[in-house]
Amino acid sequence: MARHDERPEAGDLSETEMQRASARLSSRYGQRVRALLPEVKGKVVTRTSVGRSGYHLEFSDESWVICHLSDGILEWRTGGGSLTVADRALMDLANFGDGRGPFPVDYPYANQVYDLGGEVAHCVGQSISAVAVGETCFNLCFPDGHELDSMILRDGQGRPALRVFWEQW
Repeated sequence: MARHDERPEAGDLSETEMQRASARLSSRYGQRVRALLPEVKGKVVTRTSVGRSGYHLEFSDESWVICHLSDGILEWRTGGGSLTVADRALMDLANFGDGRGPFPVDYPYANQVYDLGGEVAHCVGQSISAVAVGETCFNLCFPDGHELDSMILRDGQGRPALRVFWEQW
């Protein structure tokens, strides 16, 4: 069984899968997420906080990013200085599920209970090097091959629930 801190085995995507991945990058969502990279690239994470529907990374230059669920996708907001009450609320919206799991679906690590705060805290002291775009989520990437790997699952009541893992790629 793979672990989050182990490099995965090399995959072999088919041509069709590669085309689908390429289409995601040119989608409206992909374009929106790509705009995040200049906001965070090279910034060193100094502090984190989490809530039911998202997480916050504070950087050494006192700027920050909040990654949060919104309408079935992972969205982001950046800013500087202290978070407002409205900013903090994005991370703890009651209409989203509890991602601690386990979940009875066929996704990596879905059958495991996990700790969002513990996973996100791994990036403290690390600088962001890239952003990887998926269909409904994105991952923040770090120079040592780690990512904050995000996924959205449905909880027992059918509500979207955020899960984020510190993964080695």
